Amino acid sequence: MRFIKTKELNSYYILFGDNDVFKKEFIDEVKNILKNRINDMTTFNFDLTDKENSVTITDIIEKASTPSFFSSKNLIIIKEFHKLLKDDMGKLFLFLKEIPDFTNIIMMSSIDKNEFKKSVIDDVADEYVFNFSNKNTFDTKLWVKEYLGSYQKNIDEEILQYIIDESNADTSLIKNEIDKILLWVGDRDSIKKEDFNMLRGGDKEYNIWALTDAVGFKNEKKAFAILEKIFDDFEPEMILGSIFQTIKKIYMVRYYFSKNNEKKALEAVNYNSRALGAVKKQAANFLKVPFVEMLNIIMEADKKIKKSRSANAEIAIYIMLQKIFLRLNES
Repeated sequence: MRFIKTKELNSYYILFGDNDVFKKEFIDEVKNILKNRINDMTTFNFDLTDKENSVTITDIIEKASTPSFFSSKNLIIIKEFHKLLKDDMGKLFLFLKEIPDFTNIIMMSSIDKNEFKKSVIDDVADEYVFNFSNKNTFDTKLWVKEYLGSYQKNIDEEILQYIIDESNADTSLIKNEIDKILLWVGDRDSIKKEDFNMLRGGDKEYNIWALTDAVGFKNEKKAFAILEKIFDDFEPEMILGSIFQTIKKIYMVRYYFSKNNEKKALEAVNYNSRALGAVKKQAANFLKVPFVEMLNIIMEADKKIKKSRSANAEIAIYIMLQKIFLRLNES
């Protein structure tokens, strides 16, 4: 979804609300517009909830006021700016009126705009302020349809509403469900209720996501029992792809936690804090196994599946799982 409608970027933007997916895409849109004028060395993130790396309003203003030798622009991202004390908030909003041409600022807050009671925002024009709330299901539907459109897919209106309801209107969870369905439908251009029902399954103990969970939690017996039940309902490539995506996510989360970067780990699971807790537990099972070893096992199975008929493809997946569990149990 394209958020910025003006021809030129504003010098700053204020993003409110609990929709982290929209916020991330907004930042990506700004970065894309500035792609030839910024780089990693001139993009600065200040998180006011990060107690280990405390930051002052003086730090922020100084960085925003200093031109870079490495690019023509600075991009300053301030997370949870509503945490600023009254005097610091006043200094920040006063600075916004005098931002130098070489700096753009994005200020974010997880609270709704209506909950931000400070008067400093009263004179800020609407074009500078966005309220990204999960409660705004109209915008969420538009976003889903555009997201699917980028894959040349469309979705039945009833099933879209059902996904929103099942996800408690949380855009991060909605995106997770849509990504699963995209993997399932393959080349088909239309997503229908049967697709969602097939993936979720009447028996949640026996669907493809239960299989990937069993792999992540190193539950060998359960994984093979589920595979036997569901194999005829899914393309072998779908099963292999789902297992690969799960293992890849586990290693991403493992890596980010090894760097004490929980925020990037959360991003890896589409800002789904509940999913992060589960993946973090799964990562403990993969601590002593290098990712490249898992990747080689999966790639070997992928080659065999592409050259095989259905019966041989099933054997290839069984052997792949056996090798995965054997390696996990050795560690």
